[in-house]
Amino acid sequence: MGRREQDHARAQQQAVDDCIRETVGSPDCTSDVEALAKLSEIRAKGDITDDEFRRAKEKILH
Repeated sequence: MGRREQDHARAQQQAVDDCIRETVGSPDCTSDVEALAKLSEIRAKGDITDDEFRRAKEKILH
Protein backbone atom coordinates (compact mmCIF):
# COMPACT_ATOMS: atom_id res chain seq x y z
CA MET A 1 0.00 0.00 0.00
CA GLY A 2 1.40 3.39 -0.96
CA ARG A 3 1.93 6.21 1.47
CA ARG A 4 -1.02 8.19 0.14
CA GLU A 5 -3.31 5.16 0.53
CA GLN A 6 -2.06 4.62 4.08
CA ASP A 7 -2.69 8.27 4.95
CA HIS A 8 -6.17 8.03 3.46
CA ALA A 9 -6.93 4.82 5.37
CA ARG A 10 -5.73 6.40 8.64
CA ALA A 11 -7.82 9.51 8.05
CA GLN A 12 -10.87 7.42 7.24
CA GLN A 13 -10.41 5.30 10.37
CA GLN A 14 -9.98 8.45 12.47
CA ALA A 15 -13.23 9.85 11.06
CA VAL A 16 -15.07 6.64 11.95
CA ASP A 17 -13.56 6.62 15.45
CA ASP A 18 -14.54 10.27 15.94
CA CYS A 19 -18.09 9.53 14.77
CA ILE A 20 -18.38 6.63 17.20
CA ARG A 21 -17.04 8.70 20.11
CA GLU A 22 -19.37 11.57 19.27
CA THR A 23 -22.43 9.35 18.99
CA VAL A 24 -21.72 7.21 22.01
CA GLY A 25 -20.63 10.18 24.10
CA SER A 26 -23.69 12.26 23.30
CA PRO A 27 -26.05 13.32 26.10
CA ASP A 28 -28.68 10.99 24.61
CA CYS A 29 -26.59 7.99 25.70
CA THR A 30 -27.14 7.74 29.41
CA SER A 31 -26.38 4.05 29.66
CA ASP A 32 -24.29 1.38 28.02
CA VAL A 33 -27.48 -0.12 26.58
CA GLU A 34 -28.38 3.14 24.85
CA ALA A 35 -24.82 3.56 23.59
CA LEU A 36 -24.87 0.04 22.15
CA ALA A 37 -28.25 0.67 20.54
CA LYS A 38 -26.93 3.82 18.84
CA LEU A 39 -23.83 1.95 17.74
CA SER A 40 -26.01 -0.79 16.30
CA GLU A 41 -27.99 1.81 14.34
CA ILE A 42 -24.78 3.21 12.89
CA ARG A 43 -23.71 -0.28 11.82
CA ALA A 44 -27.14 -1.02 10.33
CA LYS A 45 -26.86 2.12 8.19
CA GLY A 46 -23.54 0.84 6.91
CA ASP A 47 -21.53 3.72 8.37
CA ILE A 48 -19.23 1.31 10.25
CA THR A 49 -18.11 -2.23 9.60
CA ASP A 50 -18.76 -5.22 11.82
CA ASP A 51 -15.15 -5.06 13.00
CA GLU A 52 -15.47 -1.36 13.90
CA PHE A 53 -18.70 -2.16 15.72
CA ARG A 54 -16.99 -4.92 17.69
CA ARG A 55 -14.11 -2.66 18.73
CA ALA A 56 -16.44 0.16 19.78
CA LYS A 57 -18.62 -2.29 21.68
CA GLU A 58 -15.59 -3.54 23.58
CA LYS A 59 -14.73 0.05 24.54
CA ILE A 60 -18.24 0.63 25.87
CA LEU A 61 -18.37 -2.57 27.88
CA HIS A 62 -14.93 -2.17 29.48
